[in-house]
Amino acid sequence: MQEASYYKKLENRIVQCQLCPHRCTLESGQYGKCRTRVNHEGTLFTESYGILSSISSDPVEKKPLYHFHPGSSILSIGSFGCNLSCDYCQNCEITQINERIFSKHPSREPEDMVNKARMHRNNIGLAYTYNEPTVYYEYMISCAEKLKEYQLSNVMVTNGYINQAPLAGLIPVIDAFNVDLKSFRNLFYLQRSGASLHPVLKTIETIAKSDK
Repeated sequence: MQEASYYKKLENRIVQCQLCPHRCTLESGQYGKCRTRVNHEGTLFTESYGILSSISSDPVEKKPLYHFHPGSSILSIGSFGCNLSCDYCQNCEITQINERIFSKHPSREPEDMVNKARMHRNNIGLAYTYNEPTVYYEYMISCAEKLKEYQLSNVMVTNGYINQAPLAGLIPVIDAFNVDLKSFRNLFYLQRSGASLHPVLKTIETIAKSDK
């Protein structure tokens, strides 16, 4: 468990998470919508740091990215939790979770994943995928920064539901984004994903303007 980034402390040990547009306001002991961030006596912690559900070497086209190092492999990792609640999620066993799941898995240091990526043949780097990488933001940033020291690539496969400040922190170290735009209808996001469309469009616009 590690202190989370992007939150503010309020009165009476209440905190407000600033990572994604839900901006969950949490009393001590409460978890956010993502089920990975918890208020412990007035400090917001992430319980997903270093806890991985999946590690696999995939073709980069499976991300799917068809014009980014075509023909290469990329080591793909995922954790648990998500900040959306899509009723059609194909990975619901790792996204719609009970918080107790984190205590059942060992923690992996960022250096472990970086070294694993370096050892894989024809591997271009790390892809953060399977569940929503935004909810393991701190671990992703740690891995991405260390990986860049070896001139390898970082790929983020995301639902795009992230605030602009944390997104700005990712852009310098993420080489390619795949944003899963689920619909152009806000009502779809509200009814099927428990979110709203505009922040996703803003994420896509920001990434596009960054030339990623």
